[in-house]
Amino acid sequence: MTALIGVRDVSPRVHEIFNTGDQQLIDPLFWPLSDMLVIGTDPQEWWEGDTRAREVLHTQLEEMRTSGIQIMPGERQRVMERGDIGWGAEDLNLVMPDGQVLLARLTLVCVRDGDEWRVAQWYLSFGVANDAALGQELTI
Repeated sequence: MTALIGVRDVSPRVHEIFNTGDQQLIDPLFWPLSDMLVIGTDPQEWWEGDTRAREVLHTQLEEMRTSGIQIMPGERQRVMERGDIGWGAEDLNLVMPDGQVLLARLTLVCVRDGDEWRVAQWYLSFGVANDAALGQELTI
């Protein structure tokens, strides 16, 4: 397993975890403290603390992998590092078993831990048009 020596290394590791189902790659990726936060697309997906977040992600990743869902990078990616804090955002294409592609967005906040970077906050969402979510269009 290669070291995550920059925030830019984190996204490819996330893709690898999703696509291979390699559970051993999850634990070293995450900040090992109780202030870690994972928020998913479902309203019930809000997990605080590394123990619960790892437990749920292990299960969900296995469920998605066995159902045949794959993740491919999207068109946009933005990564920044400032001292021991870094963040990234990217478009993701979730390729369903029938070939349908769902567009998602992933944002990560990372913290340097020694020589490596670990995810302290993870947020996955599906973009929803303003008129669908709010019942009205907004200027974009």
